[in-house]
Amino acid sequence: MISRSENLNFTLQKRPGIYRIDTQKCYTIDLKKEEREELKEFFQKIPFVFSTALFPKEHIENENKEFYYGIGVEEEFAGVLDIKESEYVHYYPEQLCLYMCVPSRSSQILTYEVLQPAFDYMEKNNLQLAGDVISQVVSMWKPEEYFNYHNI
Repeated sequence: MISRSENLNFTLQKRPGIYRIDTQKCYTIDLKKEEREELKEFFQKIPFVFSTALFPKEHIENENKEFYYGIGVEEEFAGVLDIKESEYVHYYPEQLCLYMCVPSRSSQILTYEVLQPAFDYMEKNNLQLAGDVISQVVSMWKPEEYFNYHNI
């Protein structure tokens, strides 16, 4: 479901539960030793991990453009991979969500403003933001710069 220009596609579907750990705030990597240790554990779970961005609900409501980039694992695999909530690993339960796909690139700062088409759709259809917005990077490539598509 890749968006092309203004022809965005939206679907309502259940997002699986996700265990997620931050790797950076906006584009800054400043992790404590304990966070780096937990990240090492997560990275050993490849191919089950995926890149993810988190836009906290309160940031969106306060027009704070900061976001958190990190990695996640779907709940379905957490038990087998021995992943549990901790000080740095956060669990986001399964939830009914409005899905869309948005492009991003390394030369363009990622902010919650990429979600504006979804906010417009939600307003038009009498829907409200119920929590944090989480993306899953579903495609990434680098010809000259990084290009990504996020399922949001």
